[in-house]
Amino acid sequence: MKRLMALALAIGIVLIGGPASAANEIGLSRNGVTFTSSLSGSLFDPAFVWVPGDVESETFYVRNQGGDTARLTVDILGKQVSELIESGDLHVTATSGSQATTISSTGDHRLLTVPDVQPEQIVPVKITVAFDEASTNETQLLSSDLAFRINLKQTSAVLGEGEGDQDGNGLLPNTGAAAPLWLAGLAAICIGTGIALISRRRTHTEGASHG
Repeated sequence: MKRLMALALAIGIVLIGGPASAANEIGLSRNGVTFTSSLSGSLFDPAFVWVPGDVESETFYVRNQGGDTARLTVDILGKQVSELIESGDLHVTATSGSQATTISSTGDHRLLTVPDVQPEQIVPVKITVAFDEASTNETQLLSSDLAFRINLKQTSAVLGEGEGDQDGNGLLPNTGAAAPLWLAGLAAICIGTGIALISRRRTHTEGASHG
């Protein structure tokens, strides 16, 4: 018997403000060809009907448009995370090259660290969202707000950082701090920001429709 599920899922990309002078030092792109200082709209197809068992991936690209080698980091900001991910049924993975980190719990997490990004180098970042096939009706009408922070810092700013930023989960210093941060952008994935998708759970029962 198919169960009705309600999953509010809207995924977009926005830029979190960094220093005004840094706006032209970072390039963001959906296709790896055309770069701008910010991205808007949905990263994933807003018309897609999510049901338990679905796994979807999308990629955006970050280009070092400064004149120095830099380090790229991607963090998920726990204070933006709410009910759905607390259920453990939503898994979010960030992948770049051979690196991949998956989280399914609240809290601040360092997902990716890409050292030595050369000037004009383009780094693809793939975001995968997986909705657990075993999810029950307890997740009905739950949603999550997920935010990812992308920071690109010149190597000289990385040198001398405290150990707290080297543990794999720490957040980078605030862009307004005295540290010589030259590049700061945010790709934010917002889940549950006003689009409620009512869907039927997919089953392997013969003759069952996907609804």
